[in-house]
Amino acid sequence: MKIRVIQPPYPHHAEDTASSVETMLEELKNCDPSLDLILLPECCNAPSGCGDSSILVRLANTFTDPLVSAAAETAKRCSAHVGINLYIREDGSDKFRNRTLLFNTDGTLAARYDKIHLPLSEATNPVIANAYIQDCTGPTLVTLGGIRYSFMTCYDMYYTEMMNRIAAERPDIVLVCSLQRGERHDILETESKTCAFLCNAYVVRSSYFMGPGSTTGGCSMIVSPDGRVLHNATNSCGHFDLEIEDIHYKYARANGYGQPPIPNDLFQSIYRAPWTYRPAGAHVRPTLSQLKHPHVCAWQGAPRCAPGDTLPSLGIALSLGVPEIEVDVRRTKDGQLVLWEDALPGLPLRDVSEMSLEEVQSLNPGKCFAQAYDGIQFPLLQEVLRIFAGQVNLSLFIKGIPEEAHRLEALQQIAEWAQQYDCLDHLCIVSEEPAFLQAAQRIVPALPRCLVLDHLTPQQLEAAKDAQCIRVQLLNPQNGDLQVLHETGIRDVMVLADQVKEARSWMDQGADCIMTRDLLSSLPLNA
Repeated sequence: MKIRVIQPPYPHHAEDTASSVETMLEELKNCDPSLDLILLPECCNAPSGCGDSSILVRLANTFTDPLVSAAAETAKRCSAHVGINLYIREDGSDKFRNRTLLFNTDGTLAARYDKIHLPLSEATNPVIANAYIQDCTGPTLVTLGGIRYSFMTCYDMYYTEMMNRIAAERPDIVLVCSLQRGERHDILETESKTCAFLCNAYVVRSSYFMGPGSTTGGCSMIVSPDGRVLHNATNSCGHFDLEIEDIHYKYARANGYGQPPIPNDLFQSIYRAPWTYRPAGAHVRPTLSQLKHPHVCAWQGAPRCAPGDTLPSLGIALSLGVPEIEVDVRRTKDGQLVLWEDALPGLPLRDVSEMSLEEVQSLNPGKCFAQAYDGIQFPLLQEVLRIFAGQVNLSLFIKGIPEEAHRLEALQQIAEWAQQYDCLDHLCIVSEEPAFLQAAQRIVPALPRCLVLDHLTPQQLEAAKDAQCIRVQLLNPQNGDLQVLHETGIRDVMVLADQVKEARSWMDQGADCIMTRDLLSSLPLNA
């Protein structure tokens, strides 16, 4: 298989883009039928526009069609696979996606890959789409002419967990269209070698020539599955060709000293212990700050299906796909944080702060709900965080801790568990007491805060602002309340509603989150 990697000059100024694009078009024109794969870099139509919306729109509108046409024509003329990355306008939108296109040998589009990890310059650019990332659940893979292609783009290369996920698809080639203009040559080579080694595939990377004497960027290269750099263009301009004899080659290594060989990707996965890793994979939910609005929050899990604030209730809510659950958290007299539902029929009314953990766990909330749940207990908060870390956003409604010292201890404990289970971004502290939220702001400022209000008053609004709450939960909202909250900087307003008609009415008025006890009826609102 003969591969050509194109490394055009980088346009340091937007007005230089035409010259860079002309170079790429000329390179494509000069490709011949001896080639089997041709790759160009990232953002070919607007390489210097990712951080400036007006420049990006102008360049993309000017250069997208000529580049796409040239790539498709070259694929057909040379009977080769051609990969190119551009800013492509999202269907029915005024936003653009960072997209890699792979053309088949007949010039038809065979695959497209939308970049998953957006760096600061793209994530904050208002004309670059990013909502689609929440729907990405696995790598893109396409088989053309018996060759299995997968894709990574620029910033994706910093995520080794993505490489390990790609390895599970057993690709032959990972196509990497890149900018990485400020990254050192040795780091770019290390990343590409790591990707090839972990994926057990050839890495074909294309980037830009950054100018004479530059020690960053560039480094278009091809790396073999065993981690050897077969060619690195480093700081040169133009293209290079490389012939690969066996594109299906997989590196095999000894399965331990003196053991028979085993494919490298299998060696790295056969004895994995993923429960010790950071939460990762398709089961991980977007964090509270990333969630689409409006969305549904399940109060106490699914209390119509199982006793609220118990593991079965939370599990049912999770299985139904809710992105957020609010649980009630109380502190026992011996300092343990537990989930607790006040209103469970048949459960004696008790003050948890006057009960020991042993007393709490001697109760049987499951039997109070239904015989099928006999023996179910209220769980420790630590247990909940350990089991559900990253799989759902948990709003922790802290209740019934009268002593300030105990409340501060509870916050410290939650902060430690959030760090231990790597779920800080998936938690929110909820309280009816502004002073408690102000304490949370001091002790764990990274934890989002939510103030629960019966009615909106100027005093309560100031209290929410003083505690720097990102959200407010309104129990009895009035017309106009949501607009007032949004205008004062509260970006997430939660309203309690169990009836779909009522919920839709509040959504029409701007509610960001509908909290419900009747999850089965309200779940369609999340669609």
